Amino acid sequence: MGATLERGDATPASEALAAEDAAFPATPAVIAGPWPSPRVAYYTLGILMLAFAVSFIDRTLLSLVVGPVQHSLSLSDTEIGLLQGLAFTILYSIAGFPLGRLADHRSRRGIIAAGIVAWSIFTAASGFARNYFQILVMRVGVGIGEASLSPAAVSMIADSFPPAQRSRAMGFYSCGVVLGAGLAYIVGGSAIAYITAHAHEFSLGIFEGFEPWRLAFIAIGIPGILFALLLLTVPEPARRGRGTTTAPTLKQSLLAIRGNWRTMTACTVGYGLLNIPFNGIIAWAPSYLHRVHHLGMGDVGLLLGTVFLIAGGSGQYLGGVFSDWQFSKGRKDATFRTGILVALLAAPCAVIATTSSDLTVNMIMIALSIFFICVAIGHAPSVVSLVCPNEVRGQTYAFYLLGLQMIGHSLGPLLIGLITDFVFGDQAKVGASMAIVGGAAAIASAGVLFIGLPHLRKSIGAQEASHAAGPRENA
Repeated sequence: MGATLERGDATPASEALAAEDAAFPATPAVIAGPWPSPRVAYYTLGILMLAFAVSFIDRTLLSLVVGPVQHSLSLSDTEIGLLQGLAFTILYSIAGFPLGRLADHRSRRGIIAAGIVAWSIFTAASGFARNYFQILVMRVGVGIGEASLSPAAVSMIADSFPPAQRSRAMGFYSCGVVLGAGLAYIVGGSAIAYITAHAHEFSLGIFEGFEPWRLAFIAIGIPGILFALLLLTVPEPARRGRGTTTAPTLKQSLLAIRGNWRTMTACTVGYGLLNIPFNGIIAWAPSYLHRVHHLGMGDVGLLLGTVFLIAGGSGQYLGGVFSDWQFSKGRKDATFRTGILVALLAAPCAVIATTSSDLTVNMIMIALSIFFICVAIGHAPSVVSLVCPNEVRGQTYAFYLLGLQMIGHSLGPLLIGLITDFVFGDQAKVGASMAIVGGAAAIASAGVLFIGLPHLRKSIGAQEASHAAGPRENA
């Protein structure tokens, strides 16, 4: 274990772990044999990507029904921002760590399946909320359920693909974000428009008197429960390159994570800031298009859904391919280099996207913003697998997710709502709020990732030296 966990970009962690070796003795690596076949690996990746898409459908739906929810429950933009951001992410982020520890030593597919059932139930239950507190609790429940997914999924992907292929594998997995958001907009927008036009046909039985937005939550949430059955067809990949068969103590896990704290801080803060304009678009672009351009939800859903599916999907995958290509050329800091480049390109697009008076310009700039951001954030989790040992990957990713969500998902929607309410005092100015928050966050992201470049190179070098010390993992 010492050879695996003691490496990093800070020596105190190495010394502390060495002192604990007697309590946590090293044993032969769990596996260093052939990787899963491409068919099995890509099947696993495909199901995990679809699970991520389902989670984002449930997560994104609220942004399409902001107006009706505000009217029904008498909410301000700030309260909506809390529902879309902090209410969802605070326990999503906190729950990620214990769930990450479980993912490091228990059935990962079982954890994911249970999480899908949980978040689907809470999504459907959102349709029964009668006040702000109730819908707040439902959003918290959705967040806790979804926290089970990514730590376990990232661990499974890292055990299914060699290091040289992980960026594109992580990029493909992250396509679930844009696939889920795109389907939520297209299917959700069309469903809401249809339910609104045929409301009398749905007011039957227990749903009598239900508003369209409530029916939408119920209709989207219930099918997700059935998706959990697909996880039973996914094989649990063998855990690779482990220095021990004994689970590390919590203290050892924290020390191992601390060994890469500079790298992981830059990764978490840098990509968290870049997530702010992304989540700002997800949360507020439908309201912007409805308030400023007076588009119906069906048209809004079709426009934004198409943008996310095409621009976001291509960005997620091409970003992984681009970073893998740089990595193969010896640029160990390829992930951060890609992030810096696209953050600088995304900043002006995010500003123009919601300040131009021309709808065509708006949509082109929104598409470019989504494309550039997705080029970077899609494969960002590959950093965890490149710098951290297998024993703590799930937990390290949970820490990464904690910062990423608290910065990107919580601050983005909330800051936009606060500026709209308390700076402009005009709901029609939501586009200006999005431009201010998104543009500033993208520029700050480039600066943080630039500072992190040498630390990423050092962490990867230390982890590669750790693997070279014994037959841990076939690259």
